[in-house]
Amino acid sequence: MTKYINEYGITADEIELEITESSEIPDTNLTDIILQQLVDTGVNLAMDDFGMGYSSLLYMRRFPVDAIKIDGSITRDVLLNDTNADIIRTICSLGQAQKVHVVAEYVETKEQLEALSEMGCDIFQGYFYSPPIAESDCLNYFKLHNGLVQGKLSI
Repeated sequence: MTKYINEYGITADEIELEITESSEIPDTNLTDIILQQLVDTGVNLAMDDFGMGYSSLLYMRRFPVDAIKIDGSITRDVLLNDTNADIIRTICSLGQAQKVHVVAEYVETKEQLEALSEMGCDIFQGYFYSPPIAESDCLNYFKLHNGLVQGKLSI
């Protein structure tokens, strides 16, 4: 890890490793040690697809998580589905209690962003900010949008 950090001139805290709900992480002491070593270097861990199964809660108990990313199937129709809104509020409450960022995926409209913000989400990603862009266009995108919504943008 240190080799790549030095090679690319970045700091460990600029790296976020996403653990997805659908990926099965072995429940072994070695796995926990390796992830803890990454965290100790400053790498951030995020739980992706949070809310879609039981393992997210187990992973949060095992690993020091910096962010939980609410699955888009829950956030997508938050304005139309009261159950999804309740799930999001509960996840946000958990995130606040654990002092981790809560990321809302698939944010497509201002109304959706405002509702998710009121529920407790603090980072947003989706078409509201940008459709997927090619790697070669990323630097220009960041230069154009730097500071526009600082602290609220995730791509």
